[in-house]
Amino acid sequence: MSDKRVKSEVKHFDKNCLRKTVTEEKAALPTQKEIDEEKKINKEEPARMVNVEVAHFNQMKLKKTKTDEKITLPTKEEIEQEKKINEEDPARMVSDQVTRFNQKTLRKTSTDEKNILPTEEEILLEKKITEGEPGSMVNKEVTKFNQKKLRKTTTAEKNKLPTKDEIEQEKKINEEEPARMVNDEVERFNQMKLKKTKTDEKITLPTKEDIDEERIMNKSDPTRMVNDQVTRFNPKTLRKTTTDEKNSLPTKDDIAAEKKKPKKRAC
Repeated sequence: MSDKRVKSEVKHFDKNCLRKTVTEEKAALPTQKEIDEEKKINKEEPARMVNVEVAHFNQMKLKKTKTDEKITLPTKEEIEQEKKINEEDPARMVSDQVTRFNQKTLRKTSTDEKNILPTEEEILLEKKITEGEPGSMVNKEVTKFNQKKLRKTTTAEKNKLPTKDEIEQEKKINEEEPARMVNDEVERFNQMKLKKTKTDEKITLPTKEDIDEERIMNKSDPTRMVNDQVTRFNPKTLRKTTTDEKNSLPTKDDIAAEKKKPKKRAC
């Protein structure tokens, strides 16, 4: 119904009620020829477009401004003079900055003490109470504690503890069959978890035949085993040592000199 009503109003609308208007294009769009010509010019001279805009810029559109230097930079002479003064007196620079500091740049703040510290009288009174009754302070805090501050929580038991009946039953089973628990673990063990390994025998043990042959050879020649061990011994396995002679033996010259000395006669 609404669509029919709108259509009927459009049909019966009197166009003579409309007023004539003149459309004024403030920003006229360029034609296709002008766009193509501009592209060719920009390809030939990329910087020309910028230069043309700068050249055709109307400086009358600019507004006059006044530059206000809030932080004036020091001159070269002032910097050199400051360096000399700081080298002579290093602490002067800090002192000057403190004296020159403008307190008006600070902002007003209001301190909000969340944890108010006790006064000296309150501390002394608390000491007397704790010295007389050590547990009274804790008891007061417990009694004054507001339980409404606590939040509701739900406890989730990940590792549930066994009941008393389950513990007693487990004890009986272990007392009757001590090895049953171990056997169950061995039976339930998954062999697929084991990794393949390669055994590397560094010291290979002799076979039964080698041992019997060794015994026969040792019986026929008892000293052969000792001789074989001496010949096979590797001297490189020995460590170097330095011998410290506490009682050095006399040389041939010392013995000859001792003999030449006259013997003392007994009185």
